[in-house]
Amino acid sequence: MASDASYNASVYTKQGSTELVVDSSGVLTLEGTLNSTGTITVSAGGTLSVAGTISLTTAGVLKHSVVSETTAANLSESGVSVVSSTGTKELYTIDTPAAGVTKYIYCDSASATGFVNVYTGATSITFGETTDNHYLKFNAAEEAVSLVGISATKWGIVGNVGSVAATTSTT
Repeated sequence: MASDASYNASVYTKQGSTELVVDSSGVLTLEGTLNSTGTITVSAGGTLSVAGTISLTTAGVLKHSVVSETTAANLSESGVSVVSSTGTKELYTIDTPAAGVTKYIYCDSASATGFVNVYTGATSITFGETTDNHYLKFNAAEEAVSLVGISATKWGIVGNVGSVAATTSTT
């Protein structure tokens, strides 16, 4: 029997594999509990929405991506960013916050003259409660900050290791 070229399944098992594929027009609904020692992968641009609770066993770990950043690209609004300075002042820009999303920034090298600044990208976006704080300043190695998106215009500072300062300028 010839295959119908106009038929494209949205959910299918890859031929010769145990991999289940759900394409961009498909939907996978799990009713009950998913017990697995495998991996759930969401491709770039995709979303995994969970209406219930994600529970991890004692062996389970929720991991964030860790990226050694460059000033050429924005820091993503989630995950772990490692920033640094090679002796001169460096300026990084962070993406717009998303409510409820956590972000961690770790500085692996900086100094009084070669400090690191992270900019919100717009004067309408702030770090913390002060409306003029658009920069985070890292003065030393091993400083870190934990952020959570409060809204599309505010990063909440929920943890600070060292003396990371929310400031109004890059100086």
